[in-house]
Amino acid sequence: MLLAGACAGQAISSSLPYTPSLLWQEPAVATGVAPAFEPSARLQGVQGLDGVVYWVSADKESITAYHEQQVLWTTNVVKACNRVVGPPVIRRLVFSSGILFIFVGQRTYAELDRKTGKVVITGTDPS
Repeated sequence: MLLAGACAGQAISSSLPYTPSLLWQEPAVATGVAPAFEPSARLQGVQGLDGVVYWVSADKESITAYHEQQVLWTTNVVKACNRVVGPPVIRRLVFSSGILFIFVGQRTYAELDRKTGKVVITGTDPS
């Protein structure tokens, strides 16, 4: 019986649309500094404190939110930005309670609503 349960668990994890071993866990904000995540070959997504996985696409242009195996939303952040300075890729994610701050290229940023995936503000730092 134990072996059958282990096999069933493996089948579930292998059918996930993201790779759990490439996830970073969002830490609780205890220091007063918002946690930041930089996508790389070793880490490609974040599991939020709410259990939602925020997965950065392989081309580093889009973010997809998953709850278990269900897609909640997908947003192409690079296309949502009017102007991107530097390489048009997601560089860093900073987590806040209801907002995901996303840095694109060298000086471009977007604010994304974590529940809906809608980009609420975009901009470029002048310097």
